[in-house]
Amino acid sequence: EAIELIEQASQSVRLGKSIDDFHLRNVVGKIVEEIMFKKDILVNMMDIRSKDNHTFAHSVNVCVLATVLGKVLLLDKERMETLAMGALLHDIGKVHLPQEILEKTGDLTPEEEQIYRNHTSLGFEELCKRKDLNLVVAHIAFQHHEYWDGTGYPRQLKGEEIHPLALYVAIANLYDKLTSDHSGLKRVMPHEACEILMGMVGKAFPLEPVRMFLRNIAAYPTGSTVRLNTGEIGVVVGQNPSIPTRPIVRVFKDMNFESGQAKEYNMVEQRTVFITEVLV
Repeated sequence: EAIELIEQASQSVRLGKSIDDFHLRNVVGKIVEEIMFKKDILVNMMDIRSKDNHTFAHSVNVCVLATVLGKVLLLDKERMETLAMGALLHDIGKVHLPQEILEKTGDLTPEEEQIYRNHTSLGFEELCKRKDLNLVVAHIAFQHHEYWDGTGYPRQLKGEEIHPLALYVAIANLYDKLTSDHSGLKRVMPHEACEILMGMVGKAFPLEPVRMFLRNIAAYPTGSTVRLNTGEIGVVVGQNPSIPTRPIVRVFKDMNFESGQAKEYNMVEQRTVFITEVLV
């Protein structure tokens, strides 16, 4: 439903019509409630990723990820809804960019990169026109590529000059791009994306929101086939929300699935066992 609405909103902006604000608020409210009232949320993006409508699915994925982060950072419902709406509309400025730039698979030229970067300013201008939207929503679109150390764009904001909600969307946006096939970046596995995000602490992002974000992402999604340091191959069958990098892995003796002989490693309890490779 959210993917369909963001597609319609993009079409409306392209044609200079007004966005269907009522239905957008309704779907944002549903997403926020779904996340707020679930006791334990550990997001496994493999479960919700859609190969179709990838441009719009990205906006919805970022909305879900940012809202989960807002929940664990104990935002109130009103700020959560502002965060979710800003995340859903963070890339709305892209509707004004040339299609060939959006669809280009290789590296952008410096000129194309400059045009691409305009989507933050275009989104801000577009959302400022919508008097029924909180102005923070427009600032999220404006600032979601700003970095903590001032190396982002469009205004090279630093540290606390960046609105915190825009920062949360920036973290979710980068994670989804890293784990997606359609972002122009080389797709990596979720655990690798977690490592990349952690490596950007102090440069792109402050520590605390990244730490809380990574605690609520399934680094090794349930169903992944992995190799352990014991040499055994197994399947991730469960998660430890307190330490997502240490899941529960079931290994089959001699990989004889028919025999039904299996043992499990709960990596929170068995600290000497760890994953060395993700196979599938």
